Amino acid sequence: MIKNFNFIEYKARIDDSFQIKNFCKIFPNIEHLQCRLHDTENLFVIIDNLPKLSTLKIKHQSKFEPEETFLEFKNEASKRDIPYDINFYNLTDAHYWYASRLGHDWFVTKLFIWIGSKHTLD
Repeated sequence: MIKNFNFIEYKARIDDSFQIKNFCKIFPNIEHLQCRLHDTENLFVIIDNLPKLSTLKIKHQSKFEPEETFLEFKNEASKRDIPYDINFYNLTDAHYWYASRLGHDWFVTKLFIWIGSKHTLD
């Protein structure tokens, strides 16, 4: 029984809700998940479909301002009383050459969520 899954290590990501729901059906016993997401709306698809999940670590990369991208997540997490730690990094600040090659800023967001024990209604 697989309880830990780390997509970040393999630079892979699951990104549409159909893929995520299938992943959750195949691995329903996941307790600790680390993955990359492009679409932040899928955060709650993961949370709602993995009944044993207790921690979720997300890495998100984008050329858009992350504070706005994660605003809906923050509001919904507050409503659900889900604790999280979120950090935003502008790679341009640390690596000027990176932005000069891309022609725009590049942001990385690291999000850690503690779900703890939860109950689902099926």
